[in-house]
Amino acid sequence: MLSRKLLVVAAVTVASLLGVTGCGDDPEPVRMDTFGQQDGEDYDVLGETTEGDVVPDAGRDSGPDNVWEVAPDPGGHDQGSPDVQSDVVEDVMPDVVQDVPPDVEPETVEDTVEPPTACTSYDDCADDEVCLFSMGVCQQRATWTSAALGLFNIHSLDGTVGDRIIIDGERFHTGGFLVDVKVKIGTVMYSGNTVAKDENRLYVSATAGVKGPITVYDKDNKVATIAGPFRQTEKGVVACDGSTPAASGKVPDNPWAAGPYAAGYVDITGDSSKTRVYYPAECGSVRRPAAEGTWPLVVILHGNGALHLQYEYLAELLATWGFVTIVPETIQNLAGEDYSQLIFNTGPLVQSFRGVNLGSKNAVLQKVTTTSEVFWIGHSRGTGRIEELCHVNDYGEWDATVGELFLGPVDDGIQAPGLTMIIGATKDMQSTPATYKNTYNTQAGIKWLVDINGGNHGSFCDHKVYGYGVMGGMGDKEPTISRHRQHVIVQMFAVPLIQRAFGLDEPFADYLETPPVSGDYSFEYDD
Repeated sequence: MLSRKLLVVAAVTVASLLGVTGCGDDPEPVRMDTFGQQDGEDYDVLGETTEGDVVPDAGRDSGPDNVWEVAPDPGGHDQGSPDVQSDVVEDVMPDVVQDVPPDVEPETVEDTVEPPTACTSYDDCADDEVCLFSMGVCQQRATWTSAALGLFNIHSLDGTVGDRIIIDGERFHTGGFLVDVKVKIGTVMYSGNTVAKDENRLYVSATAGVKGPITVYDKDNKVATIAGPFRQTEKGVVACDGSTPAASGKVPDNPWAAGPYAAGYVDITGDSSKTRVYYPAECGSVRRPAAEGTWPLVVILHGNGALHLQYEYLAELLATWGFVTIVPETIQNLAGEDYSQLIFNTGPLVQSFRGVNLGSKNAVLQKVTTTSEVFWIGHSRGTGRIEELCHVNDYGEWDATVGELFLGPVDDGIQAPGLTMIIGATKDMQSTPATYKNTYNTQAGIKWLVDINGGNHGSFCDHKVYGYGVMGGMGDKEPTISRHRQHVIVQMFAVPLIQRAFGLDEPFADYLETPPVSGDYSFEYDD
């Protein structure tokens, strides 16, 4: 168990820094626990064949007058240290997208986005918004399905080669396979497998020189655009300039509010996991200066059919509280399947982040060291993968695990080590109350059960929306509380749980024993 004194040296080192201001119509909608691969086909993260809609190479004009430049695969390449980075992206056969034919008049959704509200917690944001801790702004999120394409916002607003740009809106697609969504940033068009897709969230990997306004095209050539613009920034560490939140050095009154640090993040490119690392920083956003220290390690595993970059509301919050959180993309297995490939892929990946300095992962992380102990967060099928990794223990996961938080979990009948909290939701049609209560009953150690009244499966994600497609509510039921509220309930229990698991100070210990009474959730505790 991690000593309460572990972070003292880090806190003292960072103290001087803190004083400086500084988750339709298609016949087969994707479901997180039913998604699988067809034999002989190579699927990307959401089931699209990697062949996409590639047409013969028409050549590339990289000059400034080329209206349709072509973007490479979203995986990118490792940025490495600043003196060896390159804008060259190799060994990629991009999709070539032609201009919209002149006889097609795309339907345009105009930019109606107002300047965002500043925030340090969800309390500062409206009920249809979240607080993006890395940038300190409220951003719009949908809770349920929409009939029309919409584009809300992007983040970060700047970046360089390999940085992943997240795009939020609604009804980009309505589930299913082979979905055609295109993203244009400035003069660069991304399509096919260069666009990672959920119904209401997309991401692309920034390429050399990409900048300007952002436009999304759905399969019917309807268009939504926002002025943005996305800007190019320097490689390596990006200095704090006052445009993003600085570390406050203060402990807030509530666990769902930003902690003493800022939320920085960096994308680890050059491998298949597309891992993003969130870390305590001097100021927030992509590749900002890290707060030096040894920090407890948290791992988030996504469910089937969901982007791995769907859990910012937890990962960024945890960074502000002094945790390093890694979010890798994993294979998508089902219950009862042979999970040896998952163990082979993900076990050594997690092991490579445990108890090491992360400077070898990316030069931005040279001041960041992690604990050998690890806490897991899983959503849906991701919870089963956590159990599989710990149960097999080939890479020491059982021995290193201090606890886990299961969101809308599967029930594989496997016990997990350490402290365990199960959070379920009554409108969840993929992890029904019977399922998550069975998962809770299976656990043998100290455990908690939180039952969210009116929440659903998709709202455990940052901006995932089930319910599209012919299966409709069989994929999820329409929630009776907002995504905003479901996030806050998860946050209010996650922070004190992880602090206790690592043996840290517990300013919010009461939330684990006698939490505030609310009609939005019920609470059970077994020690």
